[in-house]
Amino acid sequence: MKWVLIVFAFQLSADDDFENASVKVEVYESQEECDAMGETYRERVALPDEIKSLSSCIPESIFDESSISAIDT
Repeated sequence: MKWVLIVFAFQLSADDDFENASVKVEVYESQEECDAMGETYRERVALPDEIKSLSSCIPESIFDESSISAIDT
């Protein structure tokens, strides 16, 4: 089963609004690989300290066929 890493990166404004928000999706062959890549995402893409990030690995099976093909680019 494949695993999908979803990373949400953002910066908060002075009013606690989201600024410069982005979502990154990566697909991995195992949960262990996905977890490891999620833990090292900040270092891999060199996110500056002012950018916050949240990541999660989800089994590919929760997506239906049409939504997975739309994000697997």
